[in-house]
Amino acid sequence: MKRKQIGLMIGIFFIVAFIALLVTTAIIVQKVIEDEKYKQSYYAAQYGLDKGANTSANTPVKFPSQSYAADPDSPQYKAVQQIRELHALADFFLLGSKFEKYAEGSDEGWSEILKSELLNPAHYTQISETLVEEEELVKDMNNLIALQEIAVTQYEPNALRYMHRILHDLDLYGYPDPGKAAYDYFGATHAVASSNPAQLDEINAYIENKKPSS
Repeated sequence: MKRKQIGLMIGIFFIVAFIALLVTTAIIVQKVIEDEKYKQSYYAAQYGLDKGANTSANTPVKFPSQSYAADPDSPQYKAVQQIRELHALADFFLLGSKFEKYAEGSDEGWSEILKSELLNPAHYTQISETLVEEEELVKDMNNLIALQEIAVTQYEPNALRYMHRILHDLDLYGYPDPGKAAYDYFGATHAVASSNPAQLDEINAYIENKKPSS
């Protein structure tokens, strides 16, 4: 009799544990979904996702080569990793209300980002030289260098905004990490061409308008 009771108790224990596991898993999945939705809504509201960007019919139609993506020892693979790291830096310095602290036309609020690797043009030059066979990517690196110069010499917050958008599209769409979800496509790059080039045209016009006259 005692054996039956023990067996019954063990059976009930495992059933309860299994149900608890299912409930916990469901809660975790729901939390992940809610966190992702919150992240995207916060990102859009605080960072100004749609400011100056025409997002109608805006989808990627061309991608850079992925032939070296499986070789972590190659210089090209390391250059892609560098793009991802620069995108992470841009997220750190610009997302949310942080973007609002960068005064326009004044160095107020710029001290930390000016010392960061995000605004070190050597990184963009190195990526360009390593991935020189990707002509469209080289154009994007040239845009990043031009935007970096505008940002540090004219204290232009929009130059930072455009730098982030380029790095974002290259990281999440041009060279996607399987472990990351792609979201908020801007259409800001040559390498990941958009069905609607409005954002890239805006960036090119901005650079042309802001670059120092020779």
